[in-house]
Amino acid sequence: MELLSGNIAIRLKNNISIPTDNERHFCILLVDSSESLEFLYKDLNKYHLFVEGYYFIVLQSVPQVNHYYDELFEIFEINWRNGVTHADILIHAVQNVILLFHSLPFTSFHCKDVAPIVHNKFIDGHWLHKNFVTPKTKNLHGCPLVCATWEDMPYFKLTQSSVDGRNRYHGLEGQLLEYLSRKMNFTITIRWMNDEEINQTVYDELGVFNKLFTSNTDFVIGAFHYKPTSLEDPYVPTVAYYMSNYFFIISSKTDSYDPFTKLLLPFEKEIWIVLICIYGFGNILVFILIYLNRKLKSLVLGRENENPAYNMVVISLGGAVAKDPKVPFSRFLLMLWLVATFILRTVYQAFMFYFIKSDLQKPLPKSIAELFHNKYRIFMSDVVYSTITNLPLLALKAEILNSTELESFEMLRYPQKYAPYKLAILMAHEYYGYYKLITPINNDFYVVPEQLFTQQLTIYMKKNSAYLKRFNTYIESYINEGLMNRWQRQLVYHGGKLKATDDSPKPMKNFHLFAAYRLLVMGLTEKAWEKEDNVNDYAFKNPYVKANVHREKSIWFLDSFTSYKNFERLLVDPMGEYHRNGFFLLIYTGTEHERLSHVKEIFRRLFNLYCTNVNVLMVVGKFPYLYTYFPFAKNKCHSSMPEFYISFRDIEKNFSGFQVKKNIFPSKVDNMFGCELSVVTWQYPPYIYVDRDPISGKFLRLHGIEGSLLSLLGELMNFKIRLNVPDPPDRGDVFPNGTATGATKMIIEAQANITIISLMYNKIRADTMQASKGYLFVPYVMAIPQGRKMTSFERLMKPFRYIIWSCFSSSIIFGILFIYFIRYLGRSKLMDFIYGKGNRIPFTNLLAVLFGISIHGALPHKNFARYILMIFLLYTFVLRSAYSGALYILLQDGRARNTFKTINEIVDNNFTIYAFPAVEKVLKMSIPGANTAIVDANNPTSKLYKRISSSSSENVALCLLDYSIRSYNQMNPNQRVEILEQTVLTTPIVFYMPRHTYIRFRTDELILRILSAVSLSSPYALYSSESAPTILYRCARNPVRPLKIRIIQISSFLKTLPLGEYSVNDLLLFYTVLDLTLSSNSLLTA
Repeated sequence: MELLSGNIAIRLKNNISIPTDNERHFCILLVDSSESLEFLYKDLNKYHLFVEGYYFIVLQSVPQVNHYYDELFEIFEINWRNGVTHADILIHAVQNVILLFHSLPFTSFHCKDVAPIVHNKFIDGHWLHKNFVTPKTKNLHGCPLVCATWEDMPYFKLTQSSVDGRNRYHGLEGQLLEYLSRKMNFTITIRWMNDEEINQTVYDELGVFNKLFTSNTDFVIGAFHYKPTSLEDPYVPTVAYYMSNYFFIISSKTDSYDPFTKLLLPFEKEIWIVLICIYGFGNILVFILIYLNRKLKSLVLGRENENPAYNMVVISLGGAVAKDPKVPFSRFLLMLWLVATFILRTVYQAFMFYFIKSDLQKPLPKSIAELFHNKYRIFMSDVVYSTITNLPLLALKAEILNSTELESFEMLRYPQKYAPYKLAILMAHEYYGYYKLITPINNDFYVVPEQLFTQQLTIYMKKNSAYLKRFNTYIESYINEGLMNRWQRQLVYHGGKLKATDDSPKPMKNFHLFAAYRLLVMGLTEKAWEKEDNVNDYAFKNPYVKANVHREKSIWFLDSFTSYKNFERLLVDPMGEYHRNGFFLLIYTGTEHERLSHVKEIFRRLFNLYCTNVNVLMVVGKFPYLYTYFPFAKNKCHSSMPEFYISFRDIEKNFSGFQVKKNIFPSKVDNMFGCELSVVTWQYPPYIYVDRDPISGKFLRLHGIEGSLLSLLGELMNFKIRLNVPDPPDRGDVFPNGTATGATKMIIEAQANITIISLMYNKIRADTMQASKGYLFVPYVMAIPQGRKMTSFERLMKPFRYIIWSCFSSSIIFGILFIYFIRYLGRSKLMDFIYGKGNRIPFTNLLAVLFGISIHGALPHKNFARYILMIFLLYTFVLRSAYSGALYILLQDGRARNTFKTINEIVDNNFTIYAFPAVEKVLKMSIPGANTAIVDANNPTSKLYKRISSSSSENVALCLLDYSIRSYNQMNPNQRVEILEQTVLTTPIVFYMPRHTYIRFRTDELILRILSAVSLSSPYALYSSESAPTILYRCARNPVRPLKIRIIQISSFLKTLPLGEYSVNDLLLFYTVLDLTLSSNSLLTA
């Protein structure tokens, strides 16, 4: 045995190497009998070392001819018991003849047989063949393997097909087991475990495994948690096939707020304290005025105001006062109090309406700490309890379920049975997802977002099992192919996020009835569209013709390597019409001896030109053969080695079947077998997020809007991403002289396969690189400063536009003039006819009705006066409702600022618009007169964001994609920028590849399929909302935590009273506010 330059090879005389595996161990054992071999295996039995290696057993002393076969059989039986399958026995049979024996445990004729078979012979200084090592467990030829398990969905369930009677395996483990049996070609024999054995897996795992493995069980599945094993343990776990996440599941039926608490919810405690202080101070002031100075009391409260404290409360609640004050100063105070309480009532009623509409309930816990604080009773299965025993705080409060996880959901459906206790169940999220699958109408559960722990699930088998390595290999393949993710999505994360619903009864409206009639009409015409739908479905399922209709197809006859060079010259000619990603059949008619080496060189040069769909047809002997190359295959990447593909030998003898059963041009990039593609990108939220190992810094994965798309393409095409970050990170540009910079240069010079970093489609780039299909259509908008703060008067006037204020003011002024005009005429009958008899203060009543207060005094008795009153009541009711609604929206927004609306305003105010080079060129052409600048290393986006958000006086704007700016606002709530309402332009977002790249058509086809299956515009729902980050887990009745109004917001609106800012502040000294603005806090987060 010898080592050659790092590549392990074994040579048995004659320098014939044995194909090997670097992960395996190689042992040569010199023994004289089966007893000596069993002695050597003692330590092997104890510690199970190197059982997957290759063993060459040299039997030095051969027994008599009649008995050496029995000795070989005994040796192979010892090897099988110890898990050594790759063992060959070398014996010196006769002079100059050496025999190499092996055993084949699995063939189409027998299973687990260890009969010795002559595998190779050494005669006259030569071995008969070079195949020394034969895989023993790669193909089990349908032999049965015994699997011990039990039914436990969503992991495993067995059913029988009603059609053919075959077993069907369901669940995460069932699908994995079926995949393993298909790959290794074995038959599954289920050994059902009884309840006692299932319980032993928790309390006596070693004992039940010993029992199972000594009774011919090959492996055990049952959602077993991965546990480290010692050298003495007779069993071992396979590689983990699933990561199980454990959460607390509780009922979403929380307690409702009691009526008194609901009344207090809209305001913070500080506001209620201030209101109580105001009423207390008012009563004290009334007491002082009554008992100290009667004249001052008449001046302030009015002469006939016998119950001033009562009237103050009644007016606050929107009631009427029996008599109005006649003294001007007391009327002034009354009007001031009317307006102040009107604002308070408006805000209070708006929030009470919101709370009632959302069916407000007490908030559910968002963390495990809140769960403990709310004194939930915590239940879990005995398996989970054995896992959390090292968490004493949780273990002391945990209670063991006396039912399965799926059955335990009934406890949460009816929490009233366990009142006053509140229940929480700790379980794997798979059970919750599967229960939601089988009971989709049940939305009464809530997952506490904080995850407690994650556990790996694995399969257990004997440590010296012959199938362990194969199982590990195929489990990793199962995960890498995305099959586990597929079943996980189907069984666990099938429904996505659940949104809140309104359970209150809703009467049918006119448009509902219209929709029902429309559905009826559509149902009657459905048959007419059925044929067209079938055609579209056929076109989708058979995309080959459509995908390849514009690809070059040509046949070339070449008689020498020189003629190929002429063909290549035409292929690379920039003025030529040949597409390198087309289909080429080269018929090679040359007869030179080195023509195979010429074919090899042709394939190498064509691969460097990104021309992969090439076949070479040539005659070898008397028959034609077709050669091609597969750049991506198992155990090789980016290869151009020729491979024999199709033989036309003897095809003329069967005229009826004169056809080729293979595709003439096989797909080369549908499956890239895990080969790497170089991707130029870097961290660029929200499009690209780069995950790296926190310790080693090794690249892990890409996610984000574009990162997820590229990762999905990698999963579908089975390629790995190798990150290539330019220094400095720059998209780059193409200049007129042909030079390029940054990521663009790397693609043009073929240093990378893809660059993806929110790149807009640009003709100059598309002429020098290959653009993908557009997968996002995102508008470019401008980030501008938030503008100056609105004054108090502007906030007061904001709900209505000027035209409404003009009409409203005109009607009020006309009413006032009409009142005093009739009074000036002095005709009492006309006044009684219009005002109503006894209406001595029509102007005050006009303002009272305007603010929603009852008329102070007797109602009019004349019909015409009542008619005018009703018209005015209806008029003011509509105005007040609209004004109150607009004020509520203004209060929710909280960022009341005056800012720009159009691009022309930006240009007129001499803003400097920063943009990336490709966008800056478009801005110059589309917006004449605009001052533009380039985003570069001196002016990065982070610096520009800071300049824009920190100052409203600097005329700087940043033109970026809408998602980018909204993502920045989400991540920086205290340094937000304003988004210009007018869109600059809308462009498709693509990624770029080298010209003529071989992955173009495959990626375009997959992008179209992805767009037809899902919508990549869904990120807008995430980044268009400038609220707090989305909660990951939500149930149907998850109530919103009530956000109360603060004193700073009430005082800000009281400041808008049309009496001057400083006079109101003097009257309301108890409102100690440092900043009277709405921009301090947003009132509600959606």
